[in-house]
Parts: sequence; structure tokens; C-alpha cells
Amino acid sequence: MKTKTVWAVIFLVAVLSFAEKIYAAQWTLCASVPSGGRLYYDKNSVKKMDKNIMRVSNKFEYTSKTDKQRAHASLKRIKKAPKNPDMMSHDLSVSEINCATGTHRLISVAFYDVKGRVIYSSAKFDKRWGKIVADSFMDELRKTICGDCRECKTKKK
Repeated sequence: MKTKTVWAVIFLVAVLSFAEKIYAAQWTLCASVPSGGRLYYDKNSVKKMDKNIMRVSNKFEYTSKTDKQRAHASLKRIKKAPKNPDMMSHDLSVSEINCATGTHRLISVAFYDVKGRVIYSSAKFDKRWGKIVADSFMDELRKTICGDCRECKTKKK
């Protein structure tokens, strides 16, 4: 009985480590700003939800004091900010982009400190779609992700 348990544990560990390698994040630089902030997306996470909607995981690195202060201010509005803005490192989020309408919505987000600990996370699904601002990080992500969406039809107003 003990031998079966040991082999079951070994098998489980092997399967889990294999599964992790299959879905290892493949962070690819999508956009950056002169202040140093960088937006990455996970190529392995891009998923077509329907004809026009793409889902993608993003990572935004706060590399400048300005980036850190902006992220800190966002968390401060909801009373979740750390005491020191310099503790802000990056955020990971999942977004949906409607390639036909040029809109997006947040599915989930997590903010991390410089030690890799979660400061705040939320998986509250935002049902509202927001317009993507031209020449923004989200616009660059839209161009990258929707570039492969050949079936998407842009709606004319």
C-alpha cells in the first residue's frame, strides 16, 4: 500500500511539472514608454472567445517613479495601497478586447510589490466595455492581438 502511495505522489508531481511547462507564460514586450514602463502580453494566453473578442493576460512593469505613483494612486482610491509607492512592482491582468468595436474590459487584476507578494487582487468581472484610447498601451495590445483576428469585422457607425 505504501509503495502505491509513493508512486501515486511521484506520478502526480511529474504530471504537474509537465503541465506547468506546457503553460509556462511567454511574456512578449508589446509596448513601452520613455518613462520606462513596459507592457507585456502572454502569447500562450491569447484565446478567441467568440468571433470578435480576444482574451489575453497582460503584465505591466512599473520601472519609473511616475509609473509606481500612478499604480499607487489607483490602489489608494480603493484604500488598498501600500504605505510607500516605491513598493509597487507590476500588475498582472486579464483583459478582453473586442476587435470589431475597439473596446476592452478587465476580467481580473493583481498588483504586486517588489518582493513578489500580492498587494491587491480582484476577479470581479467588469461587464462594461470601455473605448480603447488611441496610441495607448491598450491600443498597442489591441493592434497586436487583433492583427491575427482576420474574421473580425469592424462595425461602421
